[in-house]
Amino acid sequence: MKIKILIADDDKYFTLGLQYLLADYFKEKAINVEFDKTINPHTHYFMAFVDAEKLAHYRYVKTMINADTIFMIQSDSGIMSADGGDNLERIPRSHSASAVLAQIDAAYVPPAVRPCVESTMELTQREKTVLAYYSNGYTNIQIGRLLGIHQKTVSAHKVKAMTKYNFKHKGDFRCWLIANSGHKE
Repeated sequence: MKIKILIADDDKYFTLGLQYLLADYFKEKAINVEFDKTINPHTHYFMAFVDAEKLAHYRYVKTMINADTIFMIQSDSGIMSADGGDNLERIPRSHSASAVLAQIDAAYVPPAVRPCVESTMELTQREKTVLAYYSNGYTNIQIGRLLGIHQKTVSAHKVKAMTKYNFKHKGDFRCWLIANSGHKE
């Protein structure tokens, strides 16, 4: 499997470090990564990392970048307010590699699961993430630990998603998720 990631930032050292970090992160998940340095509005990016200074407004970012999750790279001095969108995250340049990976983990939904999970616009980003882990065989406890939430909250997200997809039984729902994401048990 191959994904595209955009890293639009003038700081070459930060960009190179982020590229190595992401390549390693996705290599562990058996996913090949191709990086772009300039925005191509006709390309779908799995993730985009964009310098906040380069783009004046969030609306401009939203219309120009076709990405599942956008990470705004911000300088330490420029604290930006969160202005809408489930797919917008903020990464201060001063964050450690482990802090950046934690943010990526929180926003990550495996690409193989995305087509099945994104078949409805009603799911929240957290529901998509929970379903992605659930379809890969993770338990509520494991998902909760990975996402830093309680197992009952994980269960609530699954139940809400099941309701949105009109499933009554968890077993049927999980079988459907696995069948539609290309995973085998």
